Amino acid sequence: MRNKIIGATIVVILILGAGLFVALQRLSYTYGTYEFMDTYIQVNYSTTRLKQRRIEEEIANIFYTYDQVSNNYKALDSSDYLENVYSINQKVGQKVEIDKPLYDVLVKAESIKTLTDGYFDVSVGKAVDAWKEVIEGNYEGFSIGDSIYVYYYYNGDITDENKVDVHDDGLIEYIERDPNDSNIVLSLTLNINGESIVIDHDDRYEKEVPDAVFNHAMATVDALDFSDNQMILSEEAGSYYVETHGDDFKIDLGAIAKGYATQVVADYLKSEGVTYFYINSGTSSLYLGKNSNPDRDYYTIGLTCPVCSVGGSYGTLSNVMNQSVTTSGNYEQYVMHDGLRYHHIVSPKTKVPMQYYHSVSLVSDDAGLLDALTTAMFSMPEDVFDLWVTEHQEELNLSIVRYNYNVDTTDIIYLNLLGDITFEEE
Repeated sequence: MRNKIIGATIVVILILGAGLFVALQRLSYTYGTYEFMDTYIQVNYSTTRLKQRRIEEEIANIFYTYDQVSNNYKALDSSDYLENVYSINQKVGQKVEIDKPLYDVLVKAESIKTLTDGYFDVSVGKAVDAWKEVIEGNYEGFSIGDSIYVYYYYNGDITDENKVDVHDDGLIEYIERDPNDSNIVLSLTLNINGESIVIDHDDRYEKEVPDAVFNHAMATVDALDFSDNQMILSEEAGSYYVETHGDDFKIDLGAIAKGYATQVVADYLKSEGVTYFYINSGTSSLYLGKNSNPDRDYYTIGLTCPVCSVGGSYGTLSNVMNQSVTTSGNYEQYVMHDGLRYHHIVSPKTKVPMQYYHSVSLVSDDAGLLDALTTAMFSMPEDVFDLWVTEHQEELNLSIVRYNYNVDTTDIIYLNLLGDITFEEE
């Protein structure tokens, strides 16, 4: 077995009365691993003891397969598969035989590229790499002249009356350090629009990425040309092939592979007659079957607040059952520059992370589709977004919650829900 199972638990469900025998044949089994697609994945489901081991192994094999073939930063660990994304990216211009799981993901990706008019495009991996390098840089420590973005600070005691909302950036004028340990910063004095303010550990602020780093990333992506990128997929006598073209062509499946694998697992569980289950693929991609809670069949899902200082959610989605909930947002992987968040979701149109929204959440019945769609829609300007929704929402059965970027507007949260899905703001 090519996987590691962490923290597996078995809980026998006890039901009184005539259903006791059936209940004793059913168990709730939690499976988790940190090994797949750099993500902690948890699958909780109820099945019989006879099926449990086989289902457990198949779930692991499914995630292992997509982890291997979608990897774009290292070669395959074994000879179980023909190629992965990393090896294909070394063979631009060549026709390469690949395994059917990878072929299916690429076919899905190309169909979504067409569906979104190019706002989803797996061939722009070089632009994604450029911004990933910026986000993963080490910007610790403070120096005079560094830029700091301030969300708010307390002018005196930590009370609501003394809280001052700023939402602006300023330059460090003075650094107060602990006299016994110069590595400990007690407070920073900033110049924001000609006014000096003092911030400390009770306030909400972030250091901005240096201009030199940001400008280097912009120059790198400006030099990229994706206009000639082309991917040709073909099937011949039961074998599957991909051929890529373009000087700056590089496949990155980070915005679809995890959701696609999640959907494959969900379909497998249903094929095994599993009714009660949920799949948590790193919180941004969920698939929810039927809730085993005797009080309700559906799930209620909290949506992470992208601007709150201490986590929490800004609202909940209810009546979710046999559907996926997927979110793309700018609140986990990003850096600040000139007061804007530069995150890991790169627009294929501009080659730059855009600042239209803080998060986009979708509900429908296909986790693979939603993984890619939230990425695409996150990069759409509001007029393009709204027109796309008008054209495609009903055919795709999409429920949509969007948290807009400008927190000063009165319509921060955009809602467009279908069916029984409801939203309650917190």
